[in-house]
Amino acid sequence: ALLAQNKYDQALELAKENYEKHPENSYQIHGYFRCLVRKFPLHREDKKIMEELLLAMEENLSDKHEELYAAMNIEYRDFVCHTKPTEMVDIINDAKSRFPNSINVKRASQPFLLRQSIISKSEEYPEEA
Repeated sequence: ALLAQNKYDQALELAKENYEKHPENSYQIHGYFRCLVRKFPLHREDKKIMEELLLAMEENLSDKHEELYAAMNIEYRDFVCHTKPTEMVDIINDAKSRFPNSINVKRASQPFLLRQSIISKSEEYPEEA
């Protein structure tokens, strides 16, 4: 519920606990990552954990792992790496072409697209169960 309200700072500890209880669950990996990537200030240890979460998602066996990894990669490149806008557009376009109906990719892309004035208004995306 907190993720749906974009209350990432409030959701962080709960997302971490859920992930630690179920580290093989792709949705728990993704939820924890979404909270952590928006943490401020971001510490070296946070970046290390995010890299571990990216790897865990890449190696995950769920049907959604590739899509969720693509969404996580967009957020990591945007919020942590501060990838150049032209590269970000390419990363986003690639993810959207591979997963054209993905709410997760659209949600992950939105902050960058808004900041760059590529889109002009925010959309609400429901949380997946």
